[in-house]
Amino acid sequence: MMFFRSIIILLLTLHNAFAINIIRDAEIESVINEIANPIIKATKLTSDIKIYIVDNKEINAYATSGNLVFINHGLILKSQTPEMVAGVLAHEFGHIKAGHAITRKKIFADASLMHAAVLLMTIGSSLLVNSPEAVWALMVKGVDTVEKIKYRYTRDQEQAADMAAINFLQSAGYSPHGIIDMLKLTSRYDRIYSDLYARTHPFSMDRINIIKPYVGAWKTRQIIDPFRFNLAKAKLEAYLAEDKGSKLLAKIARKNDDISHYQKAIIYLKKYNLLKAEEEMQSLLIKYNNNPYFNELYAQILLEKKEVSKALEYMKKALNHDSKSPLLLTQHAILLLGAFDLTKESYYAKEAIKALERANTLERDYINFQMLARAYGYVDNIALAEYNLAEANFIIGDYRTARKHANRAMKFKNLNSKTKTRLADIVKLAE
Repeated sequence: MMFFRSIIILLLTLHNAFAINIIRDAEIESVINEIANPIIKATKLTSDIKIYIVDNKEINAYATSGNLVFINHGLILKSQTPEMVAGVLAHEFGHIKAGHAITRKKIFADASLMHAAVLLMTIGSSLLVNSPEAVWALMVKGVDTVEKIKYRYTRDQEQAADMAAINFLQSAGYSPHGIIDMLKLTSRYDRIYSDLYARTHPFSMDRINIIKPYVGAWKTRQIIDPFRFNLAKAKLEAYLAEDKGSKLLAKIARKNDDISHYQKAIIYLKKYNLLKAEEEMQSLLIKYNNNPYFNELYAQILLEKKEVSKALEYMKKALNHDSKSPLLLTQHAILLLGAFDLTKESYYAKEAIKALERANTLERDYINFQMLARAYGYVDNIALAEYNLAEANFIIGDYRTARKHANRAMKFKNLNSKTKTRLADIVKLAE
């Protein structure tokens, strides 16, 4: 039985319109945020930016209203250097700085009205033109014109975001060459859309030609330790590898470098070959005893071996080296709940509650509330179990389920006034 995983994949609902799978992992997010933070500072934005990693193989990233940036795992894996990721993030921050998400909403809303106008004009024309084919051609031409106007605006925004990205990267002390490297990577897809006006982005080579004069031989600093960046990529690749990583394992079987040992440990854990997984991690911990994420993975392996005390010891080492990571606190709690499942000792559930409550002070997260509901259930506090289920579902936009659990929680008399007020707010907001 697998008790917990380093990488968590959860469903995120955006504006009740669509849902995407989000990848959460302390190590990977730490690397992405370390790359992003100096660029965010350069934007001088007053509100926070939240970056999510999307479980999608496509090379893509996008920004939405609410200062949210989404970057596909496929883009991270295809990025050969941290500078390429930095270039993409700077571009998306350019969209946020310019308010393009809001502007684009208006453009697309106006385009919808123009579509309607075209349809009305076409209907009017049908009274004058005695030819269904001619009427159809008129409608198609009108809609095509609207689409070209719409995409022209979005292409202009892409070019503006490129220029903003160069300025942000320069201010952060980063090389802007990562933008060009990423555009070269994506240029292979240009041939898919031969009509310039049928694209939201200009052709990659056109974008390179526009920004190249502004990309000089700048004196830049290293973005991040390349080893850390490559470890994060390797971890992502190993966890997401299909067929439990068999093909990847065959590829790296004879390799003896640290990154290959890391991937082997993850794959062996996925295959539940715990002895080999432990062997790979022990070789890494001899060299990198202070690496919090190596200690975290080793703790996971030990728990799977039912070595509870030793697993908790290594998880505490991980937290000692990265005490401010809400995701590591979450992983600690999940490990504690796994320990409860093995021993049925309420101590572990109570400690899990402490870890999760602390994690929520750093970042209110769906998985924290889900795990809190489970932990409170283990200690027979059904009122708070229902409350946390209400919070969890409210976060992901499942308002009907959130309201159901909130109403159930409100039937209990032993809740404090703050929790009761919050439950009443959930019921009201979820209507």
